[in-house]
Amino acid sequence: METMESTRSRLLVDVGQTGSRVQDARGKRHVFDTGFTPGTPLEDVVRKAISAIEQPHADTVVLSLTGLRGMVPALEPFASICVELTGCSSVGMCDDGLAWSVGSLRGGDGVALAVGGGVVAVARRGNRFVHLDGNGSDFGDSGGAFWIGRKGLRASIRALEGSGPNTTLANHFVDRFGPHDHFVRSCVTREEIHRAALDFAPRVLEAGSAEDAVAAEILRQGAERLGALVSAATLQLGLERGATQVALGGGLMRDEGYSALVVDTIVSEGLDIEVVDPWGDALDGLDLLEREGRTNIMRLMTWWNA
Repeated sequence: METMESTRSRLLVDVGQTGSRVQDARGKRHVFDTGFTPGTPLEDVVRKAISAIEQPHADTVVLSLTGLRGMVPALEPFASICVELTGCSSVGMCDDGLAWSVGSLRGGDGVALAVGGGVVAVARRGNRFVHLDGNGSDFGDSGGAFWIGRKGLRASIRALEGSGPNTTLANHFVDRFGPHDHFVRSCVTREEIHRAALDFAPRVLEAGSAEDAVAAEILRQGAERLGALVSAATLQLGLERGATQVALGGGLMRDEGYSALVVDTIVSEGLDIEVVDPWGDALDGLDLLEREGRTNIMRLMTWWNA
């Protein structure tokens, strides 16, 4: 005989800067290029992600969204979209840093650092959470792909103009974008700049691995900021009183050279920290959060019921 738990269907949606991932009611995962960029309404991204599923029907929809900066907005507009597209009767929405934190640490205590297009650190100790950064490219996200790519673009342009040190990044820049004077005059919208910076970040990582001094310094600065984030999150929740697990994830942490720099920086902070591989991801975190009892968590997660 099936239980209520086994028959209740759920749709899990994780929206990031570089794309979206959806786990449908059958448990199958889908990956889409549709992501959030500054200036794009998050509601539109959610609609596109759910609409891309052939059979989106679900009783419950749980959303993990980037760009919230640690505070979930009014849920009603998102609930309206979810009800329209899935027929659901309940909707949960959380900051993507919370979903990643819970998924990476399997719901346990510790610090989760997600380094993708942006950066967010979330620490958990029991029912208490600390959310740091995720402040967007104007005010934070140091060490993330946008930050790295933008610094690389600036260094390239200065080298090409002769006002900065020579760097192989200049060659990467010309190969990818062409003449720099044309680039700076044609790449003017916020979305275009965001896309170009994310696109150039892998070139900076590559140049850093090849011991280009300019690229290596960019990566060193990024790792230093990420180490400081982990340290701050650890201290603010008093996790330093015992061995603290720190999970590193996000697209940039798949780069062995950069992740090693970040680990070395975290260790150098002098805290009792164990860096661990993530147990899961943001979709796993959404699954665990929904099963924990559908509770509102500070400003990081809220629920709506029909």
